[in-house]
Amino acid sequence: MKTISIGFVTFALMSMGLASPSWATHEEQPACATTTQQVTGVATAARHVASVDFIATQGQFHATPLISATVEATEPGSCLLVHFTPRAHPGLFPLVYQILVNGVPMAGQRPRNLYVFRAPPAFEHPADSVEYVHPFITYTFVQRMDPGTHVVEVRYAVACLPHRLGCQRAIDGATLVVGYE
Repeated sequence: MKTISIGFVTFALMSMGLASPSWATHEEQPACATTTQQVTGVATAARHVASVDFIATQGQFHATPLISATVEATEPGSCLLVHFTPRAHPGLFPLVYQILVNGVPMAGQRPRNLYVFRAPPAFEHPADSVEYVHPFITYTFVQRMDPGTHVVEVRYAVACLPHRLGCQRAIDGATLVVGYE
């Protein structure tokens, strides 16, 4: 029987992108279970143009949310399930999103190491320069919440490369689905 060093396995997994890179923090995964009793869905078909440069501003987003929903939790320790699907117009620059609950970023959002500064919790939607392709990618987050009214919102920005003038990217629509008890 062969013995494989843990260090070697970790290196192999990281080189394949299957383990957390060195910049990621290892935080406890939020755990909650629910028999979802309420679902709120919101969609926008309006085009939004991301023009705030996430990199040049060191982590800033547009002041007005891309999309938001308000939910009323009734049980202590309720489980909030958030699904977000943007429809991004093809572009050369990645979009950056941040999901907030009552103004606080949800756990599990991490920028890629593209950002050399200590960025706020966020996640990146890839760049796609192919014409007529509108990639649909769904992002899902889970969080416990206390009883009461909670506002779930999505902020957005564009991640421009250094020295690019007029950097922007369009979002052709988005869907936000929130499940809770």
